[in-house]
Amino acid sequence: DEVRAKSATAIGRLGDRRAITYLLEQLLSDPAPFVRARIASTLGQFDDPEVIDRLVRGLGDPAWWVRMRSVEALEQIGATAEGPLLVALDDPDPEIRIRAAVALERLNVPAGLVAMIERGERVPEAMETLVKFATAGARELLAELLLHPAPAVRTAVVSAIRRAARRDLAPELAQVARGDADPALRSAAFDALRALGASEAVPHALEGMTEPDERVRSAAITLLGSLGGPEVVQRLRGRVGDPEPAVRVAAARALGLLRADGATPDFQRLLGDPRPEVREAGARGAAEAGARALVPSLIDLLGDSEAPVQRAAVEALGSLRDPSAVPALVRTFAGAGPDLREAIVEAIGRLDVATVAGLVDVLVATRDEVGKLGAIRTLGRMQSPAVAGVIDRLWQDPEPAVRAAALEAFGRIGGEAATGPAATGLNDPDEAVRAAAADACSRLNLRSLGPVLLALLQQDPSPLVRERAALAVGLLQVPGGAAALGAVCHREEPVEVRAAAALAGGAFEDESIVARVVEMADQAAVREELRQRLKEDPVARLLVRKLSPARHIELRSLGTMTSGAAERSLAEGMRSILDSGERIRLISGLRAFQGEQSRGALLQVIRGDPSPEVRTAALAAISGLLEGDDLLGVAQRALGDPSLLVRRAAVGLFANIPPERGLPSLLQTLRADDDPAVLAAVAERAEVAFHAFVDLALGLPLDGQEAALAARVARYIHHPELPRLLPVMARSGSPEVREAIAELWSHRADVVDAASLEALVMDPVVSVRRVAAGAAAAGERWELLARMVEDPDPGVRREVGLVLGQADHLDAEGGAALERLSGDSETAVRAAAYVGRLLQGTPLPLPPGLDLQAAASTLAAVADRGKLREAARTAPGEDRRLAAALALALLQDDVAREVARTDPVPTIRHRVSGTLELAAPAVNGGTR
Repeated sequence: DEVRAKSATAIGRLGDRRAITYLLEQLLSDPAPFVRARIASTLGQFDDPEVIDRLVRGLGDPAWWVRMRSVEALEQIGATAEGPLLVALDDPDPEIRIRAAVALERLNVPAGLVAMIERGERVPEAMETLVKFATAGARELLAELLLHPAPAVRTAVVSAIRRAARRDLAPELAQVARGDADPALRSAAFDALRALGASEAVPHALEGMTEPDERVRSAAITLLGSLGGPEVVQRLRGRVGDPEPAVRVAAARALGLLRADGATPDFQRLLGDPRPEVREAGARGAAEAGARALVPSLIDLLGDSEAPVQRAAVEALGSLRDPSAVPALVRTFAGAGPDLREAIVEAIGRLDVATVAGLVDVLVATRDEVGKLGAIRTLGRMQSPAVAGVIDRLWQDPEPAVRAAALEAFGRIGGEAATGPAATGLNDPDEAVRAAAADACSRLNLRSLGPVLLALLQQDPSPLVRERAALAVGLLQVPGGAAALGAVCHREEPVEVRAAAALAGGAFEDESIVARVVEMADQAAVREELRQRLKEDPVARLLVRKLSPARHIELRSLGTMTSGAAERSLAEGMRSILDSGERIRLISGLRAFQGEQSRGALLQVIRGDPSPEVRTAALAAISGLLEGDDLLGVAQRALGDPSLLVRRAAVGLFANIPPERGLPSLLQTLRADDDPAVLAAVAERAEVAFHAFVDLALGLPLDGQEAALAARVARYIHHPELPRLLPVMARSGSPEVREAIAELWSHRADVVDAASLEALVMDPVVSVRRVAAGAAAAGERWELLARMVEDPDPGVRREVGLVLGQADHLDAEGGAALERLSGDSETAVRAAAYVGRLLQGTPLPLPPGLDLQAAASTLAAVADRGKLREAARTAPGEDRRLAAALALALLQDDVAREVARTDPVPTIRHRVSGTLELAAPAVNGGTR
C-alpha cells in the first residue's frame, strides 16, 4: 500500500494526460483506502472537469480519509469545484461537513448566497444551501450574518438556524428576539427559540408579551406555552383579554398546553369571544387543559354559526370523555355536514361505541356518500373490533366508494368479521372495491385467498386491481407467486403494475429487484413510481418492512436519482450484508447496472469476499463488464483461487477471450495437478478452439510443466483429430508428460495409439510403466501385459496383477499372465495376483505363505464392495458367488458372515467361514 501511495504521488508530478487518466482509474479501483486518499490529494493539483467528476465520486467513498482528502483536493482546485463542495455539505460525518464549509467560506461562497438573498434572486436555492452551511457548522458566519443590515438576510439566517437545529446559537437568537428593529424578525426569532427548545429564552418571552407588535406578543406567548411552567400561567391569563385576536388565540393555546389550573374562567371568556378563531382556540385549549367543567359551554358551541368552531367543540367533547355530551352530539349529527359528522362519529366512538351504530343507521337511510365515507374513516382509525359490526352495515352499501372504504377499514381493524367481506370483495364488479379487497387480504394475512389473488394478477382487466394483487401476492408469499410476478415484469403492463410486481418479487428471494427494474426499457419511470409508492402507499411500505436487508439496500439504490448514485449505493450497502446468499443477489443487481462503480465493487468481491459462492457469482457477473486485458487479468488471478468453484468459474471467463490469448494463459497459470473438474472445464475451451490448442500443445517444450498440463487436459477433449496429437506428446522427454498420456489412454481406449503404447510399457521410468499397464488393460493389449509380467520392478508387476484383476474380461493370454504372477517372488505381487483372480471370479483357496494383511489392504483399495456384495448374494454361478464372498471375507465384511450362515451350498459356507477365521487376526481393526 505504501509503495502504491508513493507511486501515485510520483505519477501526479508528471502532470500529463496519461498520468491523470491512470490516477482517475486507480481512485475508484484501488482496494486500499489509504492509497485512494493519497490519489485524491494528488489530483487536487489538476483543474480538470474529469478530475472534478472523479473527486465527486470520491466524496461517496465509504472510507472517511478518502472523502476528506477529496474535499481538500476540491478546495485546492478552486472556484470550479464549488458545486462538488456543496455536495460535501451533505456528508454523514460532521468533520467532513465542517471541512467542506470552511473550504466554501474561503472560496467566498457564503458571500454569494447572501447577495442572492439580498437581491431576491433564486432565494429558495440559496436558502437550502444556507441550511447546509448551518448544519455543517459555520457558527461564526451565522452569528455575523444575524447582524447583517438587510432584514431579508437576517430572516433567512434565523430560518436556517431553526431548520439546522443549531441550539448552540440560542443566545444570538435571543438577542434578535429582544432587540432587532424588525418586529417580524423578532417574532421569527421567538418561533425559532421555541422550536429549538431553548427554555433559557422564557424570561425574554415574558418581556415580549408586552411588545407593541401583535406578532411578537403572539410568538412570545406561544414559546411560553411550549417551554414555560406554572410560574408563567398568571402572566398568560392576563393576555386572554388582549385587544388583538391573534394574541388571544395564542394565549388560549398556551394555557391549554400548560394545563393551567384555575384557568376555567379564562377559557369560559374565550369560548364566548366575538371572534370565531378565538372561540375555536378556546375550545381546543379547554380540551388540552382537561377542563370538564366547561362541557356545558362546549355543548352550546355545537350550535355555533362557524363550522371550525363546531368541529373544535365536537373534538373537545370527545377528548374530555364526558358521557353527558352524547345526546347533544347525536342531535347535532342529523343536521351536520360531512366533515362535522365524521368528527361526531369519532367523538361518540370515544364516549359510547354502541351509540355509533345508531348514527350509522341514520347514514344508511340517506344517500350521503360523503358522510358515510367520513364515518368509515373515523371508525377505521379506532381500530377496535367492536366497531366491525357497524362497518359491516356500510359494507352492504350500493356505492362502490363506500364499499371500498369499508374494506380498507376492515383491513385496519382485523378480526374474523373482516374475512368474509375481503373474500367477497375480490369478486366485486367495481375495480376500486376489488383493489381495496386485495389490500385487505394483505393486511389480514389471508393466504388461503392466494389462488384468487394470483388470478386477479394474471387476468383482471383493471391495472389498478393487478397492481394491488401484485403487492398482496408478495406480502402473502403466495405459492407460484414468484413466476407470476416475473411474468408481469416482462410483459406489456402499465408502469405502476410492473413497479408493484418488481417490488413484490423481492419477497420471494429468487431474483434481484434491481436486475428486474434495470432491464425494463422505461426503468427511469419505474424507479420514480417505486419512489412514490414507498412514500405514499401503506401496503407497499408494509411489504418493504418484511423484506430482507439486501432488498432494503436494493430499494435504497433504486431510490437514487442517477444510475451512478444507484451503483454506488448498492456497492456500499453490500459491505453491510452478512448473509452470502443475499450478497449474491446484490451482485446480480450490480451486474444489471453495468457501470464503473459496479465493476469496481465486483472486483473487490472477487479479491476479498470470504464466500467462494459469492466470489463465483461476482466472476460470472463481471464477465460481461470487462474485455481484453482487463478480463484476462481478472481470469488469471481467479485461477489461483483456493476454491475449486471459483477456479472453474474463472475458466469460464476464457470463453470471452480469443483462444490464441486465452489458452496459453490457461496453461501458464494452472497447475497440472489441479482438480479434474477444472481440467475438464479447460478442455471445453480447448475443444471449441481445437486447432489453436493443437498448435499451442505442439509448440510447447515437450519436457515442460505446461505440456504435462496440456496432456491432462487432453483426457477430457472429445475431438476426432485428437488421436493425431497424442503420439507426439507420448514421445516427450518429460516422464510427467508421458505418464499423463498413459493416464489418458487408461481412461480413453478409443484414442490409444498402439505403437506409442508399446513404447510406454517399456518406458525407462517406473511410474510411466505402472500407468501404462492401465492403458494396456483399457486397450485389451493382453500381450503387452504378459510381457510386463517380466518387468524388473515389483511395483509394476503388482500393478499388472491389479489391472488384470479389474478387467471386465480376460483372454487366455491375460489369464495366463495373472496365473504367472501368482508365483512371483515378491509378497506384494503374489497378494495382488490372488486378489486379481478373486475379482475375476476364480475362487482359489488361500495360497501358502500369502500375506493376508497385504491382500486385504489391496482389496480395500481397488474393489467395488457394492458389486462384490451383490455377487456374493445373488450370482447364479457358484464359483462367482464363492470368489466374491472370499474377497469379502478377507475384508471381514458382514455380507461374508451372512453368506457363511445362509448360502445354500455347504462348500461355500465352509470355505467362507474358514477364510473369515483365518483373516481375522491379520486384519483385526481393519476395514469392515
